[in-house]
Amino acid sequence: MDTPWWNIDGAPTPDEWTALFAGLTLVAAIIAAVIALRQLRAHFETARAQSRPYVIVDFAFKSILMQVEIKNIGATAASELTLRVTPPFESGLREQAATLNAVFSEPERISMLAPGRRILYTFDRAPDYHEAKRPERYAVTASYTDMPVQYHRPWRQGWHRQEIRYTETFVLDFRQWSQATTESDYDNMNWNIAKRQERRTEKAVNALTSIAATIKRRSEELQGAAVTLDVVEQSELRSNAAIEHPVDVPPREPEPADFELERNTETPNSTTRGLWSKIRQFLQ
Repeated sequence: MDTPWWNIDGAPTPDEWTALFAGLTLVAAIIAAVIALRQLRAHFETARAQSRPYVIVDFAFKSILMQVEIKNIGATAASELTLRVTPPFESGLREQAATLNAVFSEPERISMLAPGRRILYTFDRAPDYHEAKRPERYAVTASYTDMPVQYHRPWRQGWHRQEIRYTETFVLDFRQWSQATTESDYDNMNWNIAKRQERRTEKAVNALTSIAATIKRRSEELQGAAVTLDVVEQSELRSNAAIEHPVDVPPREPEPADFELERNTETPNSTTRGLWSKIRQFLQ
């Protein structure tokens, strides 16, 4: 049989070309499958990262008050949370430092921290901490587990629950905050203003109460003095009546000249009676 003109001597036959292209197609399919598997794995890793808990530890500031914040910014709850710190916390508030070091120690464990929740511990006042030259850097290690997740691996172990533990290290650096401007604590400011107004109101009430008590006491004293004056006045009137009109001597008819003398002459007794009457009018 004659060889066709387009068939080059030594070139592959059609069957060989078919086998070659079939092999190349197989290789391309394998590469595409590997890429697809990698993409699927990356998708699973991304989905797991988006659905996992993520606990952070950092400084938080409320005006000049330093706090240590533990917060779960992930999408699921973190359980069995343990915290370690190096070196131990130092603070001018010894009780607060002892509390923090107890929380960041081996025996202590936070059973669960829900998504979006945080725990704040008071640490110190920032100006006092800066002046005392205390440690400026703390290394904190947080270790926690995700809620038990169910994975499907039919080719290996089938359905089972696997506990995943995450461990992160954070550096709490006070130097990056030492010259920074912090937000004003308006809640605390409003609370202080309210407390000052409350104290001023309380002082005003106490002053008014004291004034009222003083006025009442003075009024009672003046009323007692008025009663005493009435008694004295009545006694003086009785004494004057006894002197002017003795029992054994009949009263003398007054002469017109006596009326003029009595009208133009003031005796000490009449002056006293006028004073008592004015005091009584004032009290009434």
